[in-house]
This record gives sequence, C-alpha cells and structure tokens, in this order.
Amino acid sequence: MRFLRSLFILTLLTLFGNTSFAHGTSTISGYGCRVGDVVYTQYMGNTSFYGTTYKVYNRNGQYYNIDYSPGEQCNYIESNDLIDQGGQCWVNTYVNPSNNQSGVSYGSNVRYTLDVCNVPLDDYVWVILLAFGGMGAYVIAKKRIIA
Repeated sequence: MRFLRSLFILTLLTLFGNTSFAHGTSTISGYGCRVGDVVYTQYMGNTSFYGTTYKVYNRNGQYYNIDYSPGEQCNYIESNDLIDQGGQCWVNTYVNPSNNQSGVSYGSNVRYTLDVCNVPLDDYVWVILLAFGGMGAYVIAKKRIIA
C-alpha cells in the first residue's frame, strides 16, 4: 500500500508541479477582416470590384470572436487589441471573379493581437499511462492465485 501511495503522490507532483501543464500562453498577431464581432484570419487572395481591390478572407476558415469584457480571456481578441487598418475587405467561401460580389460579407481590415492558451495534456499521456500501468502491475503481482 505504501508503494501505491508514493506512486500516486509522485504522479500528482509531476502533473501539477509543471506550470506548462496547467496553463501555457502565447501571443499571436496578424491581419484579418472584421465583420461584426468576429475577425476572420485565413487570407485567400485579392479580387477587384469595379476598380477597387479587396482582400478576401475565408468564411469557413480560422476566426476569433471579439471580447468586450474587462480582463484578458484566452482565445478571444480583446477589443482594445484591434487596430483598424483602413479600407474594406470581403469574407466569402471563395475568391470572387472580378466585378462579382456574390455571397460576400463586407468587413474592415484590422490588425489583431490574441492570447492563445494551451493545455498540452497530450504531452503527459505517457505519465498517466505509466502511473496506472505501475499500479496495475503492483496489484497483479501482490495477488496470490491458488489453483
């Protein structure tokens, strides 16, 4: 029993003692097209509509919601982390041919900064398997099988 308790405590210390397991953040900056409270970030190309060139972003691609509440939230763009770049952009599922605006949503070109929070649980699966495998091996070894 003492072995199981030690193994359990060691597992807890390994998992929760590492700060990157609990919460890891990184910052991403880039350009996108803001439509309402959403910023689309997957750029597909340019198109022309009667002499005006528009950047086109993928409606089905990566996007982030805008957060207006005080304090930082993971995987949201804070409203004060948006910089208007001027000009309009389009959001669609394809790059439109010239002088065609079928299916387009108009937006504004923005530069954004985003805090991405990572919880790299997959990096610690081996620790969990090792701990439970060790406990299982200990229990099996201690059982006496009488035929």
